Amino acid sequence: MAQANIRKLAEQWGVAGVAEMESLTNASGILTVAEAIPASHDMFHKHKKLDALPTFSVTDVGGSIGDVTTNNSIYQTDLRYIRAHESEPADIVDNWNGGPRAYFNDQRPAFLESFGQTASNAIIYGNNSTFGNVSGIIGWHQMAKAYGNEIDAGGDSGSTTTIFAVKFRGGSNGCGILYDSKINGPGQFMSSEVKNGGLSILETTNTTGRLKQEVYQVIHKGILGFLSTSSYDVARLHSVGMTENDSPTYDEMQQLLDMVRAESGNTFLFMNRLGRRAINKLKNDDLIINVSDKEYNNIVESCNGIRIVLDENILSTETSALD
Repeated sequence: MAQANIRKLAEQWGVAGVAEMESLTNASGILTVAEAIPASHDMFHKHKKLDALPTFSVTDVGGSIGDVTTNNSIYQTDLRYIRAHESEPADIVDNWNGGPRAYFNDQRPAFLESFGQTASNAIIYGNNSTFGNVSGIIGWHQMAKAYGNEIDAGGDSGSTTTIFAVKFRGGSNGCGILYDSKINGPGQFMSSEVKNGGLSILETTNTTGRLKQEVYQVIHKGILGFLSTSSYDVARLHSVGMTENDSPTYDEMQQLLDMVRAESGNTFLFMNRLGRRAINKLKNDDLIINVSDKEYNNIVESCNGIRIVLDENILSTETSALD
């Protein structure tokens, strides 16, 4: 701890500004385009689903009809905390240029990046014990599998990725990221709360020796879930690779979009860089360059009007544990 504290002060005295994080950052496109839906009951969300449409009768003039009604079923989706407890030695914070506020503002970008990656992982992999968290929410992989909206591209376990089609819809019976409106807001999924009135406190560091350290504390947290109320919300093309046998075909991409009844205004294709290269390869195989062409371009930004969104929290090392 002493060496870490000295290094913190050396950073402050030697180099101003926020630390470079390029090697640690991931594109988290899901959080930037997903519909944000406030949970009905903070930590859980209830919605109802119509069991069947009411029946109409076709009659002659003056004919009789029977009474009909509608029946609904009630469903609940749980949310989960995503949080980190930041505890910083007062000796460091008090000596920071600008004091405690400046210190925690300098550290917040790293917590925001980590929160975004954790949230995206939770939405993608859910409670899968290998890639997600068994205490987590139901993720896209589990939803697509439960709906039967899945296509196997045929790649080898351990070296493939997944392309998702997701159709977002607003409202309490829609599809999107659930959040607790008392804690967060749409587009602001993580809050940072300075504890103890912004003052330092004594924190126990060793219960046996009753050792304590003077620290400042901040809680970074968000409460998230993912709501899907229709079997046309999420679909997956899994086991995708770059070889002839496991790269996506045009028919597979069309089938994937049809599984969610894709619409250009609210549907997105989510993939990582491997998935995007595989889609670009699909175009490259059919690309024709003329003598007059001055640029070689096989970049695909959409598929039949459905925008492609990059999210690097989708892994390229997925295994059969997701099947």
